[in-house]
Amino acid sequence: MTEKRITNVHVHTFTEKHIPPNFPNWFLRVFRSYPGLAYGPAALLRFLGFVEQAAALDRLIRMGEESQVWEQEKVLASLRPQYPSGTRFVVLPMDMAGIGFGAPKVGLRAQHDELARLAADNPDTVIPFATINPANCCSALRALTPAEEMRLRWRQERHRFGFPDYRPGLRYTPACTAACNAGREMPVLELDATRACGLREFRRAIDTLGFRGLKLYPRLGFPPDHPVLMEEVYPLLQERGLPVMSHCSRGGMQGRDVVDAVADRYTDPAAFIPVLEAFPDLRVCLAHFGGEADWRSYVVDGIDPDDPGAEARNWQVAIRRMIGSGRYGNLWTDISYTIFHFEDYIPFLRLFLQGEGEAGERLRSRVLFGSDYFMTRQEALSERAVCFRLRNALGEDLFWRISQENPEVWLGERAERSRTAAEKTPTAKVSTGRPPAGKAAKAKSASA
Repeated sequence: MTEKRITNVHVHTFTEKHIPPNFPNWFLRVFRSYPGLAYGPAALLRFLGFVEQAAALDRLIRMGEESQVWEQEKVLASLRPQYPSGTRFVVLPMDMAGIGFGAPKVGLRAQHDELARLAADNPDTVIPFATINPANCCSALRALTPAEEMRLRWRQERHRFGFPDYRPGLRYTPACTAACNAGREMPVLELDATRACGLREFRRAIDTLGFRGLKLYPRLGFPPDHPVLMEEVYPLLQERGLPVMSHCSRGGMQGRDVVDAVADRYTDPAAFIPVLEAFPDLRVCLAHFGGEADWRSYVVDGIDPDDPGAEARNWQVAIRRMIGSGRYGNLWTDISYTIFHFEDYIPFLRLFLQGEGEAGERLRSRVLFGSDYFMTRQEALSERAVCFRLRNALGEDLFWRISQENPEVWLGERAERSRTAAEKTPTAKVSTGRPPAGKAAKAKSASA
């Protein structure tokens, strides 16, 4: 009999030193650094009747207290007691350099190195993933126009004489792309000390550190079919049999100069169709099952049956349709963070997972258990409370399917259950409410 072992596919251990100083807003910086100072304003807001604003400050306090530790080891130490002995955690780093909120104290290379040491010290517990922001890749930078070069030189001179720069750390150099662009030398924006070339760092994490997959966060400001990803990253992952986890929710972190409409376009499940079609053996998980906002919309507002695009606009429904169609056998999703609104959504999740027919079995085989710790510290329920409630609500078979069997298949550790010939045959293409993805659509998305 196989030993029962939970695999939580979605946790974070990055700390305050990995977060830009002015994120999410400069005026909240003091509360993030000293969470206890927010208790007074939260109580005042609650007294004045601003309950939602007070609750938001309460969530900031809880998350701030968790991220105040400076070692990833301590974050893991606070998580492990919430789960049974033997539980494994897929740890997902974040590259938040260069998104417009200042430079983190510690860059991505050092964050990866610390995570590698954490995995080496806890080989039966930690499954480390790498991360990449393709905008932080030398090969993604372009030559400057004369006007841009002049403005950059002017900013450099202002910075030299003590004036604040719009993006401190950027400076003129002709040599930044030498390693990535076959020795071409041209004026580019050189990455600052905390912004290691993303592509080189990704390769180092996979080849040297032995990381087991990749985490993407398109809301920071890049499409999932970015040329760096399509030409350099996904081919390597598919060749090595390593999976991808990507943020797929309207909430979360966002680049300062990325407006909501653009962030949503980059994060939309339909934005991954070119990736899923170009790399059919690449196992892609769209996290959060579409996100809490779309689950709430589904529960409260419903889906207009007379609107042919309504299902595609709701990301929870879109993901279910894409998986159930059978066309995207390499698409997965997890229930991280979303399931912490437990009483509201668990009846729906249970019914989805109990669905009949081929579409129901496909969905059962493609849903993963994840929590999104320590982001879930914003919520009242603990990890342990949610895990036990989930097991009780789903029953033993479904719980162990999404928390053990499916994660092991997604990670490439076990073979998938055999399916019938009918299940293996792709059905008609699921409607996404968008034109077919092709070269033109791919180029448009990559250049957006």
